[in-house]
Amino acid sequence: MASNDSLVTRKLLSKKVINQNVDDVAVAIRIRHISSDAVTSVTLTSTTNLVLIDAAGTTTSTFSTDTTLGAVVDRINASANWEAIILDAKRSDASASTLLPNSAITASTYDGVSYYNALTDTSGLDAMAVRLCYSRHTPSGQPVKGAHRVIFQDVTYDVTLGGGADADGLKLYEVDGATETEIWRSTPTTGSSATLFSNALLDSDNGITSKDGNEILVQITDSTSITGSMHVFGILE
Repeated sequence: MASNDSLVTRKLLSKKVINQNVDDVAVAIRIRHISSDAVTSVTLTSTTNLVLIDAAGTTTSTFSTDTTLGAVVDRINASANWEAIILDAKRSDASASTLLPNSAITASTYDGVSYYNALTDTSGLDAMAVRLCYSRHTPSGQPVKGAHRVIFQDVTYDVTLGGGADADGLKLYEVDGATETEIWRSTPTTGSSATLFSNALLDSDNGITSKDGNEILVQITDSTSITGSMHVFGILE
């Protein structure tokens, strides 16, 4: 059991955050090269595969075999020179035709670290998600997860759902490693801005609290199409 001092310290160091998703810009898979071997290329063919090449060799995730994003990430993490995490998507989301760009991926810097980001193809996945997590770094850059937790306070979204609002199309999951457990479902609003709960939560420390080390994922799906934006509010402790 955590000591009273550690709990007080965690509360004092907590911070409120906003994470967002807009069409085709959210990071589905974040990839890091963890070897001193020179990187040759990272190339995504959205319908077929993700190919990581450095001076030591080639790591390929073929979507006909690795049919989910979870399987793609597991393939990358099984290699010696690369590592990856899923961010604004679910492990069970399909891999083929759901990632962008359909081309070579250029490295970009997040929080001082160089990453290769495969983005969510919103029209391919017909879903929009945001993950509330303590760290958005890949495994070697993660803090000790058991010492942290997240508190989900609310989600504000403004989406247009092509098939009309699907029943129970808005879901919350608590994520424990590879396990995604549904903790809430409701029918989303389409064509206008809406919030899941009351924004009064934003003026307090109340909300849905994850277990230590876990994360909370919010996802809206539609059987036809989805466009728009989503903003998730929460606290990192």
